[in-house]
Amino acid sequence: MNNPVAPGLLDTAVMVACVNGHPPAVRFFLAINRLGPPRFSRLTAITMLSGCQTDAERALVLRFLATARVEELTNVIARRAVDLLTAVPLPTLLAPPDAIVAATAIEHSLPLYTLDPARFVNLSGLVTIQPY
Repeated sequence: MNNPVAPGLLDTAVMVACVNGHPPAVRFFLAINRLGPPRFSRLTAITMLSGCQTDAERALVLRFLATARVEELTNVIARRAVDLLTAVPLPTLLAPPDAIVAATAIEHSLPLYTLDPARFVNLSGLVTIQPY
């Protein structure tokens, strides 16, 4: 890991890598899990479940979800995501799901652990950390 582990919100790609057994992602997940339940957006949970191709994959994702703190998508977060998309300079790499995840991190005053911090450049109030 490039940084000491502290509580934060896990981006979707980090969780997908973990579920897929990518060793650095698994090590990071275990390290952050020692601090308390891993936290991620409800959108991340939906994305993880929608990517399942087998009952075994779904069962694995559901085990991850059972040990995590899933932050709900509230009206405040949805409005903040719109504000982020409106304020970010164009052209941008920020996709709507990224805006929701970023808004969730901002709303809960958490850094965002992401594999691609460049997607989140120029977002006021967001701290990104590349976990590995």
